[in-house]
Amino acid sequence: MFLPYANLLKRAFWGKEPPEFTPTIQEQIVAATTEAVTLLPLLEADAIERFFGIDREPQTYTQIAVDLKLINPGHAAALCREAMRKVRQGPAGYTLRTVLAEAGYLERPRIGESPAYQSSLQDRAAAGEDIPDADLALVPIACLTLSVRAHNALRHDEYYTLLDLKRSSRQELFRTPNLGMISLTEVVQAVAKFGVDIPEYGMDRRVRAQLLARVEAGEHLRDEELAQVNLYDLGLSRRTISGLQPRYDSLLDLKDASKATLRKRPQIGAKSLEEIEAATAKFGVTLQP
Repeated sequence: MFLPYANLLKRAFWGKEPPEFTPTIQEQIVAATTEAVTLLPLLEADAIERFFGIDREPQTYTQIAVDLKLINPGHAAALCREAMRKVRQGPAGYTLRTVLAEAGYLERPRIGESPAYQSSLQDRAAAGEDIPDADLALVPIACLTLSVRAHNALRHDEYYTLLDLKRSSRQELFRTPNLGMISLTEVVQAVAKFGVDIPEYGMDRRVRAQLLARVEAGEHLRDEELAQVNLYDLGLSRRTISGLQPRYDSLLDLKDASKATLRKRPQIGAKSLEEIEAATAKFGVTLQP
Protein backbone atom coordinates (compact mmCIF):
# COMPACT_ATOMS: atom_id res chain seq x y z
CA MET A 1 0.00 0.00 0.00
CA PHE A 2 1.44 3.37 -1.05
CA LEU A 3 -0.37 5.60 1.46
CA PRO A 4 2.34 5.46 4.21
CA TYR A 5 4.98 6.49 1.64
CA ALA A 6 2.80 9.29 0.30
CA ASN A 7 2.37 10.62 3.84
CA LEU A 8 6.12 10.46 4.40
CA LEU A 9 6.76 12.44 1.20
CA LYS A 10 4.15 14.97 2.25
CA ARG A 11 5.88 15.52 5.58
CA ALA A 12 9.44 15.48 4.20
CA PHE A 13 9.13 17.56 1.03
CA TRP A 14 5.84 19.31 0.33
CA GLY A 15 3.87 19.93 3.52
CA LYS A 16 0.74 19.20 1.51
CA GLU A 17 -0.70 16.32 -0.45
CA PRO A 18 1.96 15.00 -2.85
CA PRO A 19 1.23 14.82 -6.59
CA GLU A 20 -0.22 11.75 -8.23
CA PHE A 21 2.45 9.19 -9.08
CA THR A 22 2.32 6.55 -11.78
CA PRO A 23 2.58 2.90 -10.62
CA THR A 24 6.17 2.75 -11.91
CA ILE A 25 7.19 5.85 -9.96
CA GLN A 26 5.42 4.49 -6.88
CA GLU A 27 7.53 1.33 -7.04
CA GLN A 28 10.71 3.40 -7.34
CA ILE A 29 9.66 5.60 -4.43
CA VAL A 30 8.94 2.59 -2.20
CA ALA A 31 12.37 1.07 -2.99
CA ALA A 32 14.20 4.37 -2.49
CA THR A 33 12.34 5.13 0.76
CA THR A 34 13.14 1.66 2.08
CA GLU A 35 16.81 2.32 1.32
CA ALA A 36 16.65 5.72 3.05
CA VAL A 37 15.13 4.23 6.20
CA THR A 38 17.78 1.51 6.40
CA LEU A 39 20.49 4.20 6.29
CA LEU A 40 19.04 6.11 9.24
CA PRO A 41 20.09 5.46 12.86
CA LEU A 42 18.05 2.54 14.20
CA LEU A 43 15.97 4.57 16.65
CA GLU A 44 15.06 7.20 14.06
CA ALA A 45 14.23 4.54 11.49
CA ASP A 46 12.02 2.67 13.95
CA ALA A 47 10.25 5.90 14.95
CA ILE A 48 9.27 6.97 11.41
CA GLU A 49 8.24 3.45 10.41
CA ARG A 50 5.88 3.41 13.37
CA PHE A 51 4.64 6.98 12.84
CA PHE A 52 3.84 6.57 9.13
CA GLY A 53 2.69 2.97 9.45
CA ILE A 54 5.23 1.40 7.12
CA ASP A 55 4.50 -2.35 7.19
CA ARG A 56 2.36 -1.86 10.31
CA GLU A 57 -0.45 0.23 11.75
CA PRO A 58 0.52 3.91 12.24
CA GLN A 59 1.18 5.00 15.82
CA THR A 60 0.94 8.30 17.69
CA TYR A 61 3.96 9.90 19.32
CA THR A 62 2.63 8.72 22.68
CA GLN A 63 2.44 5.10 21.51
CA ILE A 64 5.92 5.33 19.97
CA ALA A 65 7.35 6.74 23.20
CA VAL A 66 5.87 3.85 25.20
CA ASP A 67 6.98 1.11 22.79
CA LEU A 68 10.51 2.49 22.32
CA LYS A 69 10.85 3.39 26.02
CA LEU A 70 11.49 7.06 25.26
CA ILE A 71 11.39 9.90 27.78
CA ASN A 72 8.13 11.36 26.49
CA PRO A 73 6.12 11.89 23.26
CA GLY A 74 8.18 14.98 22.53
CA HIS A 75 11.26 12.77 22.21
CA ALA A 76 9.42 10.62 19.66
CA ALA A 77 8.44 13.74 17.72
CA ALA A 78 12.04 14.96 17.73
CA LEU A 79 13.27 11.61 16.37
CA CYS A 80 10.76 11.80 13.53
CA ARG A 81 11.70 15.41 12.70
CA GLU A 82 15.39 14.56 12.57
CA ALA A 83 14.70 11.52 10.39
CA MET A 84 12.68 13.72 8.01
CA ARG A 85 15.53 16.23 7.83
CA LYS A 86 17.99 13.50 6.86
CA VAL A 87 15.62 12.17 4.20
CA ARG A 88 15.11 15.71 2.86
CA GLN A 89 18.76 16.85 2.99
CA GLY A 90 21.18 14.14 4.05
CA PRO A 91 22.88 11.18 2.35
CA ALA A 92 20.17 8.75 3.48
CA GLY A 93 17.57 10.33 1.18
CA TYR A 94 19.83 10.94 -1.82
CA THR A 95 18.41 8.09 -3.91
CA LEU A 96 14.84 9.08 -3.06
CA ARG A 97 15.49 12.71 -3.99
CA THR A 98 17.08 11.54 -7.26
CA VAL A 99 14.03 9.42 -8.12
CA LEU A 100 11.72 12.39 -7.46
CA ALA A 101 14.00 14.70 -9.48
CA GLU A 102 14.10 12.38 -12.49
CA ALA A 103 10.29 12.25 -12.39
CA GLY A 104 10.21 16.06 -12.44
CA TYR A 105 8.98 16.65 -8.87
CA LEU A 106 12.17 18.03 -7.30
CA GLU A 107 15.36 19.73 -8.39
CA ARG A 108 18.18 17.26 -8.99
CA PRO A 109 20.39 16.82 -5.89
CA ARG A 110 23.87 18.29 -6.10
CA ILE A 111 26.74 15.87 -6.67
CA GLY A 112 28.10 16.77 -3.24
CA GLU A 113 25.02 15.23 -1.61
CA SER A 114 25.84 11.82 -3.08
CA PRO A 115 27.09 9.25 -0.53
CA ALA A 116 29.40 7.84 -3.20
CA TYR A 117 30.95 11.26 -3.82
CA GLN A 118 31.42 11.86 -0.10
CA SER A 119 32.96 8.43 0.32
CA SER A 120 35.43 9.16 -2.48
CA LEU A 121 36.47 12.42 -0.80
CA GLN A 122 36.99 10.61 2.50
CA ASP A 123 39.08 7.93 0.77
CA ARG A 124 41.21 10.59 -0.90
CA ALA A 125 41.66 12.39 2.42
CA ALA A 126 42.60 9.13 4.16
CA ALA A 127 45.24 8.60 1.48
CA GLY A 128 46.80 11.95 2.42
CA GLU A 129 45.43 14.04 -0.45
CA ASP A 130 44.49 17.66 0.19
CA ILE A 131 40.90 18.02 -1.01
CA PRO A 132 40.48 21.12 -3.23
CA ASP A 133 38.19 23.89 -2.02
CA ALA A 134 35.99 23.42 -5.09
CA ASP A 135 35.18 19.87 -3.97
CA LEU A 136 34.55 20.86 -0.35
CA ALA A 137 32.16 23.59 -1.51
CA LEU A 138 29.91 20.91 -3.03
CA VAL A 139 29.29 19.07 0.25
CA PRO A 140 26.51 20.58 2.41
CA ILE A 141 26.79 20.35 6.20
CA ALA A 142 23.52 18.40 6.18
CA CYS A 143 25.57 15.46 4.91
CA LEU A 144 27.75 15.42 8.03
CA THR A 145 26.81 13.11 10.89
CA LEU A 146 25.95 15.98 13.25
CA SER A 147 23.43 16.22 16.05
CA VAL A 148 20.32 18.34 15.54
CA ARG A 149 21.72 20.99 17.89
CA ALA A 150 25.05 21.29 16.07
CA HIS A 151 23.48 21.29 12.61
CA ASN A 152 20.88 23.93 13.47
CA ALA A 153 23.46 26.15 15.18
CA LEU A 154 25.71 26.08 12.11
CA ARG A 155 22.86 26.75 9.68
CA HIS A 156 21.62 29.64 11.81
CA ASP A 157 25.09 31.23 11.66
CA GLU A 158 25.27 30.75 7.87
CA TYR A 159 27.61 27.76 7.63
CA TYR A 160 26.33 25.78 4.66
CA THR A 161 29.20 23.69 3.26
CA LEU A 162 32.45 22.01 4.27
CA LEU A 163 34.32 24.91 2.71
CA ASP A 164 32.56 27.35 5.05
CA LEU A 165 33.80 25.30 8.00
CA LYS A 166 37.32 25.01 6.61
CA ARG A 167 37.51 28.81 6.31
CA SER A 168 36.47 29.27 9.92
CA SER A 169 38.38 28.60 13.14
CA ARG A 170 37.52 26.84 16.36
CA GLN A 171 37.62 30.16 18.14
CA GLU A 172 35.05 31.62 15.74
CA LEU A 173 32.85 28.50 15.81
CA PHE A 174 32.83 28.54 19.60
CA ARG A 175 31.21 31.99 19.43
CA THR A 176 28.30 30.53 17.44
CA PRO A 177 25.10 30.64 19.52
CA ASN A 178 24.08 27.22 20.91
CA LEU A 179 27.33 25.60 19.75
CA GLY A 180 29.13 24.54 22.94
CA MET A 181 32.34 22.58 23.41
CA ILE A 182 30.66 19.19 22.90
CA SER A 183 29.06 20.31 19.63
CA LEU A 184 32.33 21.95 18.52
CA THR A 185 34.21 18.71 19.10
CA GLU A 186 31.53 16.91 17.11
CA VAL A 187 31.98 19.30 14.17
CA VAL A 188 35.79 19.06 14.24
CA GLN A 189 35.65 15.25 14.21
CA ALA A 190 33.05 15.17 11.42
CA VAL A 191 35.02 17.39 9.01
CA ALA A 192 38.30 15.63 9.82
CA LYS A 193 37.02 12.63 7.83
CA PHE A 194 37.24 14.87 4.75
CA GLY A 195 40.77 16.01 5.56
CA VAL A 196 39.59 19.36 6.93
CA ASP A 197 41.55 20.54 9.96
CA ILE A 198 39.79 23.54 11.48
CA PRO A 199 42.53 25.75 12.98
CA GLU A 200 42.41 26.87 16.60
CA TYR A 201 42.56 30.54 15.71
CA GLY A 202 41.83 32.48 12.55
CA MET A 203 40.16 35.48 11.00
CA ASP A 204 36.41 35.86 11.12
CA ARG A 205 35.19 34.63 7.75
CA ARG A 206 33.07 37.76 7.28
CA VAL A 207 36.11 40.00 7.82
CA ARG A 208 38.04 37.83 5.36
CA ALA A 209 35.30 38.29 2.76
CA GLN A 210 35.38 42.06 3.29
CA LEU A 211 39.15 42.20 2.75
CA LEU A 212 38.87 40.18 -0.47
CA ALA A 213 36.10 42.46 -1.72
CA ARG A 214 38.25 45.52 -1.10
CA VAL A 215 41.15 43.96 -3.02
CA GLU A 216 38.86 43.10 -5.93
CA ALA A 217 37.76 46.75 -5.94
CA GLY A 218 41.40 47.76 -6.44
CA GLU A 219 42.22 48.76 -2.87
CA HIS A 220 45.59 47.93 -1.27
CA LEU A 221 45.50 46.42 2.22
CA ARG A 222 47.56 47.97 5.00
CA ASP A 223 50.38 46.02 6.64
CA GLU A 224 48.46 45.73 9.91
CA GLU A 225 45.61 44.11 7.96
CA LEU A 226 47.98 41.72 6.19
CA ALA A 227 49.35 40.71 9.59
CA GLN A 228 45.86 39.55 10.62
CA VAL A 229 45.68 37.03 7.75
CA ASN A 230 47.29 33.77 8.83
CA LEU A 231 48.30 30.82 6.66
CA TYR A 232 45.02 29.00 7.29
CA ASP A 233 43.09 32.08 6.18
CA LEU A 234 44.92 31.81 2.87
CA GLY A 235 43.46 28.33 2.33
CA LEU A 236 46.87 26.71 1.86
CA SER A 237 47.29 22.94 1.98
CA ARG A 238 48.57 21.30 5.15
CA ARG A 239 51.83 20.34 3.43
CA THR A 240 52.49 23.92 2.32
CA ILE A 241 51.65 25.34 5.75
CA SER A 242 54.00 22.91 7.49
CA GLY A 243 56.70 23.88 5.00
CA LEU A 244 56.29 27.58 5.77
CA GLN A 245 56.03 27.42 9.55
CA PRO A 246 57.44 28.50 11.91
CA ARG A 247 59.28 31.16 9.91
CA TYR A 248 56.17 32.40 8.13
CA ASP A 249 52.90 32.79 10.01
CA SER A 250 51.01 35.58 8.26
CA LEU A 251 50.44 37.22 4.91
CA LEU A 252 52.66 40.11 6.01
CA ASP A 253 55.55 37.64 6.48
CA LEU A 254 55.02 36.38 2.93
CA LYS A 255 54.84 39.91 1.54
CA ASP A 256 58.43 40.45 2.67
CA ALA A 257 59.58 37.07 1.30
CA SER A 258 60.84 36.20 -2.17
CA LYS A 259 60.21 33.18 -4.38
CA ALA A 260 63.89 32.29 -4.22
CA THR A 261 63.88 32.33 -0.41
CA LEU A 262 60.70 30.25 -0.18
CA ARG A 263 62.01 27.75 -2.74
CA LYS A 264 64.95 26.99 -0.45
CA ARG A 265 62.64 25.63 2.26
CA PRO A 266 62.67 21.80 2.29
CA GLN A 267 58.94 21.19 1.77
CA ILE A 268 58.27 24.06 -0.63
CA GLY A 269 58.46 22.73 -4.16
CA ALA A 270 57.24 24.23 -7.42
CA LYS A 271 53.64 23.16 -6.77
CA SER A 272 53.58 24.66 -3.27
CA LEU A 273 55.14 27.86 -4.57
CA GLU A 274 52.39 28.17 -7.20
CA GLU A 275 49.82 27.60 -4.47
CA ILE A 276 51.34 30.36 -2.32
CA GLU A 277 51.47 32.79 -5.26
CA ALA A 278 47.82 32.18 -6.12
CA ALA A 279 46.68 32.50 -2.49
CA THR A 280 48.60 35.71 -1.77
CA ALA A 281 47.50 37.26 -5.06
CA LYS A 282 43.85 37.09 -3.90
CA PHE A 283 44.82 39.56 -1.17
CA GLY A 284 46.75 41.81 -3.57
CA VAL A 285 50.21 40.57 -2.50
CA THR A 286 52.77 39.70 -5.18
CA LEU A 287 55.81 37.68 -4.17
CA GLN A 288 59.22 39.10 -5.03
CA PRO A 289 61.33 37.13 -7.53
